[in-house]
Amino acid sequence: MEQLDPEQCRVVGNARFSLTTEAVTWRDKAGKLEIPEGEGAYSLFFPKPVEVSRKIDGFELWTKGPASVYVKRFYVEYTDAGGRQGRVTMTGGSNRLYGNVWWQPAIGKLPANAQFPLKVTGLTFVLPPKTRADTIIFDTLGGFQFEKISLPDTSGQPMPFPVTPDSILPGIQGEVCALESRCRNQVCEWHVKAGDDSILYRYEPKTGTLGDIQVIFNGGSPFFPAFNGGPIAKIPEAGGFLPVDIELNNSPETQEKHIRLCPGDPEINAHLLSFQFREGRADTRWRWEKNGRHLEFSLGLYVKNRSLAVEAASEIPFITDFDCGYTQDTPKPRLFSLAYLHNRWGFPSLLATDDYFVSLFPDYHRSNASFLVESFKAFGLPKAEVLGESSARITGGCSYIPKTDGTLNCLGERIYITVSGNLEAVMPNIPNPRSRYFDEMKRRVCTIRMYELKKPEDLPHEIEFWRRMRAYGVTDLFLRYHAGQFRTPFASNRFNHSLTGAQYVGGDFAFQTLVQEMKRLFPRVAPYEDNRFMSALSPDFRYAYISQESSGLFSNAWDRSFKPNPSSQHLLQAEFTPNFIQKYGWNACYLDELSNSPPWAQVDFNADAPGAGMFREVLRNYGYLTLKMKEYYQGPIWSEGNAAYFYAGLMDTDYADSNTAADIPLVDFKLLKFNPLENASGFDKTRIRGNVDELLANEILFGNIGMLHQRHSITSASNISLEQQRVILKSYFMVRQLQEYYCGVKPVAIEYRIDGKYLTATKMLRGGQTNTGLIRIRYENGLVIHVNRSKSDNWPVRVDDAEFLLPPFGYVACLPGKILVYSALVDGERVDYSRGPMYIYADSHGKKTAFPEFTAMHGMLMRYGETPDTATLTPMTFEKAERLTGLVCERAIPCDQDGREIGASLSCGEQGLAIDGNAFLYRLEGVRLPPLSTQAPRVLESTTPQRKPTEKHDTGEWFYEERKP
Repeated sequence: MEQLDPEQCRVVGNARFSLTTEAVTWRDKAGKLEIPEGEGAYSLFFPKPVEVSRKIDGFELWTKGPASVYVKRFYVEYTDAGGRQGRVTMTGGSNRLYGNVWWQPAIGKLPANAQFPLKVTGLTFVLPPKTRADTIIFDTLGGFQFEKISLPDTSGQPMPFPVTPDSILPGIQGEVCALESRCRNQVCEWHVKAGDDSILYRYEPKTGTLGDIQVIFNGGSPFFPAFNGGPIAKIPEAGGFLPVDIELNNSPETQEKHIRLCPGDPEINAHLLSFQFREGRADTRWRWEKNGRHLEFSLGLYVKNRSLAVEAASEIPFITDFDCGYTQDTPKPRLFSLAYLHNRWGFPSLLATDDYFVSLFPDYHRSNASFLVESFKAFGLPKAEVLGESSARITGGCSYIPKTDGTLNCLGERIYITVSGNLEAVMPNIPNPRSRYFDEMKRRVCTIRMYELKKPEDLPHEIEFWRRMRAYGVTDLFLRYHAGQFRTPFASNRFNHSLTGAQYVGGDFAFQTLVQEMKRLFPRVAPYEDNRFMSALSPDFRYAYISQESSGLFSNAWDRSFKPNPSSQHLLQAEFTPNFIQKYGWNACYLDELSNSPPWAQVDFNADAPGAGMFREVLRNYGYLTLKMKEYYQGPIWSEGNAAYFYAGLMDTDYADSNTAADIPLVDFKLLKFNPLENASGFDKTRIRGNVDELLANEILFGNIGMLHQRHSITSASNISLEQQRVILKSYFMVRQLQEYYCGVKPVAIEYRIDGKYLTATKMLRGGQTNTGLIRIRYENGLVIHVNRSKSDNWPVRVDDAEFLLPPFGYVACLPGKILVYSALVDGERVDYSRGPMYIYADSHGKKTAFPEFTAMHGMLMRYGETPDTATLTPMTFEKAERLTGLVCERAIPCDQDGREIGASLSCGEQGLAIDGNAFLYRLEGVRLPPLSTQAPRVLESTTPQRKPTEKHDTGEWFYEERKP
């Protein structure tokens, strides 16, 4: 840019162009465009066009800024040898991590028909509204050519998933379904008997749509599950390829006229070309004709379990959608969703009536489509919604989007239509193997540290902090660090992949020391990796690796970096990860973003890439990548959640995002389908709301492993307060020993408390009842859990011989004689308690409370010793002096953080044990503990007015009438 004379450049828009030395790339000066507040387009035209004589594939322009907004669009203006004027749309450009701006290139492809030599005439920047004037610095306009890189095609490699050729086929594991099938006069019937269900699927091929399918449930009235479902095509009038409906690199193409064929169109003449019924399967071939054009496709139907499978295919690449239709004659239809059956971009809906459920799922592993339309309208397909008193659209369907060469993939779909009176029977299965580290992960609690090292002196503080947490008894951590080692300087946001980093905290030595020390303390220590984006500053950046949109634009990722295509990610990880592990010593990995959105969010439309335009390619490649990463790290892999059900079991843990944090959840899918495969970790949007009680209630309700509360995650260790430490300790000890009793254990009953009765989700939904959020789960091993997920009501429950009043996000879990955990109101005060085979944790938050084992005011942890009469007692951070009474113990020996004795033994007699802050912990001898029971504690001293319970009975439960003080 320093070659330009600002006085000779022409600027369009109310902006000012100059040269600057305040930020440069490879030369002494860069271009600077000062832009006023507001929004607009600003162009800089060169005094003399820059000639590009040899063929290039695209342009690259390095930019820094603006700081207040991202540039909405970059354009490189040019005129080619044929005299055609054009503009290349660029993606990328300056990043601005947490408000810091840094260099990043914008890159864009030239259209294939551009003629050389061409002349670059100028640049255009389009900015969104902004409240202040801002600056863009830019430099080094260049051209690039794609490298000839052969991307790996994993479609031919054997995969351990899906574990069955039926893939996501709904059903209840181990259930036996009796099936009778017959066909008379081309009318096919499949009769299924399973449990209390009698389901008749009937298919009479008349129209070639899914409206030819009828269902009769338990002898009732017939209904249509997918009326007017079927292929939608755009057939060119004059032959040739399907027209591209969007610009390809902003070079408008002539749009051909086309004929649209879709289900339910009265102008279509439908011809059944062939029909065959053999071994319970009906195969048909159809020809639709309209205005002299035609479409041929096939439909195959069969029944497995309680589901009718419909397979659709066509060799004609003009089908843009497969519409899943809508129900007809389904009285009082109601749509609902299930927690964790949600993928951040939307959620699959299921339908309930008073008599039965209906689900309709395209098979993710068998689809040739680019996008699945679920809870919002997209690509011309409508969203799921109730349409009337007897009709509803359960899902939109599958959309086929043009690749960069304008062509479409051919139709290939398998749709499962499932009807049952049992909710579990219509939920999709997750066809993945169980996590290789399942048994280990049920003993882990996860935690994250983000940018905790910002200067060299932070390193000793970080190490000392975790040594202290270890001394408190926090031992079984999966501790992962977030991206710091890749960013040098921090503002660059230079994510993967680099073996040299973190210069601002001491470079490689700092991270090598950190990993070494953390591995001495905890079993798993993990770095951040991210296969889903690539900074142009990364050493392994390649243009050929970057995913492309249907329009031909390069795909953006986080903070204006770029998205590697799914195929290239195997090459990138194989080249980088083994060296990364060897250098630092990690033994687990946080693989960011992989499971944070559905596969259709990551499709590569580059026509030259394997599996272009198909989301199943993403699903397979990402799943395969998780398995390879386990091999590299020889340890478990953790990812972001949000869309975790696609990868459950392939991942070893995910952030447990149910995506329904604001609602009262239906937990059945998570407990029955997800949990047998993987142990998700805590979370559930608590990172946003900051409530540790919500975090713990969600973990226990959904059967997740623990996660340390996140308020400390981006704080330097030297600044983590005592209050934050207490929250960390609570979030560890309230769930650590409990999770081993539900992880991998089958629930035998999931029940919702409504109007004084416990109802299954099946009865609640078919009865049109409102979920109150009062949920009881009974496990096969005898563990019973009550969790209050209501928004405002207290819930009184009885457990064995004790009564517990659960506030919102309160809970009680009990396996008699083994473990008791609760967070409940006791005499009007919230009290936390966990006693099991590993420890006793009790915290009444500053109120003097008599627990069965001792009376205390603040949090206490008692860990059992090597013999039954020994233990250690650790105050959960010292707040103020108190006397711990009621403890049956001969003597207590004060010790420091490392367990060394620091004074004479103390008496634990009637006066109690003096907790004065001089000792970190006390080694107890001659301890005698009462048997584990559900005896409720008593609050002895409190400033909060107490509420007295009144005993009432209703269907065997205990209720309380709240009285004013």
